[in-house]
Amino acid sequence: MPDCLSRALVRLAWVGCLIGATTAAACSSSDLASDSQGASGLLTLPGVTLRTEQQGRFVGAVNNGGGAVIATATVAQAWETFTLEDVNGGDLNSGDSVLIRAGNGQFLQAVGGGGSSLNAASNNTLAWETFSIIKADGDGSGTIRTGDVVGLQTSSGNWVSAAGGGGGEVFAYGAALGPWERLLIGIGAPAPGPAPGPNGGLASLLSEGVFNSMFPGRNGFYSYAGLVNAANTFGAFASAGDLAARKREVAAFLANVGHETGDLIFIEEIAKADYCSSSGACPCQGGKQYFGRGPLQLSWNFNYCAAGDALGVDLRGNPDLVAQDPTISWRTAIWFWMTSSGAGSRTSHDSMINGNGFGETIRTINGSLECNGGNPGAVQSRVNRYLNFCGKLGVDPGGGQGC
Repeated sequence: MPDCLSRALVRLAWVGCLIGATTAAACSSSDLASDSQGASGLLTLPGVTLRTEQQGRFVGAVNNGGGAVIATATVAQAWETFTLEDVNGGDLNSGDSVLIRAGNGQFLQAVGGGGSSLNAASNNTLAWETFSIIKADGDGSGTIRTGDVVGLQTSSGNWVSAAGGGGGEVFAYGAALGPWERLLIGIGAPAPGPAPGPNGGLASLLSEGVFNSMFPGRNGFYSYAGLVNAANTFGAFASAGDLAARKREVAAFLANVGHETGDLIFIEEIAKADYCSSSGACPCQGGKQYFGRGPLQLSWNFNYCAAGDALGVDLRGNPDLVAQDPTISWRTAIWFWMTSSGAGSRTSHDSMINGNGFGETIRTINGSLECNGGNPGAVQSRVNRYLNFCGKLGVDPGGGQGC
């Protein structure tokens, strides 16, 4: 190996790694990390997680590195765990230059130095792989610790940005340190969940007593505690918009799950089928069936795969978890509500907070099977529950109730 990491010249070598491709080719990340306890003072922090403040999703490197960067998981596992290398050494302070290494050893890279895509497929430690880590609150200075909100700024001045505040791909084109760019950091432990929104979330709108009055004969599996725990993993659920919009969202969500489950009686669908459309990305597990389970009757192998990837749970290999764990069950329903446009043109969450009306949530969930005259009785069943629940929550139901 070329002697580019001589202890006497390690700092100079690091600068060369950042600005010279020839030098960088000879300077691997493992070399730099190996001198982290030596003269270089390079600080290496394993077990680092980053979680979007808005949606509470962990940033992850697909396949543990080598491809895209996403922010879909609500539990930190291997894909969501990184090693952070602080070029400045000493404590991790706001303004330090850092490299972020995925589990396979490759580095996060802002293509073009920022303003475009972000990947976890780089073997270099150059400008495109170097980010400034900035504390988002207070005066933006000081030591960074677990639970702090930070932003990652690229060499071009753009910010790492989780589209939609989480739930999809992560890019490097943020123009400012806004809601999509705010990340909770965990060092040696998973980053904590986002604090309850200023509006208090689901529990501030729906008491256990009102929930019980909505579903007096419900199956005990569908617990109020499981619902609240699940809702707390989706920061914007029942927290976005004004008070009326938030109450309507709660009423709409529960009206739809009430219809799907016979008012929270059925955990699994009655007319079971395999629902397998196998593919290389999501093959059906032998001996497993992907029929409807849970509050919104999650069905088909590809939906179990997508939900499991987002929630950090192996639902392809163990789809029965949706019928066994109340919190996971509720989370699959809220995941669909918050992230899927289904048969419609927008998510159910967006429909309710943007005033598109309850009918658009029906369209998202079942499309023409019910809407546009497909099944007027089913539509009315959902609308009746919605009106009832709006009454219990003390909110006007608004327009656009049918589809």
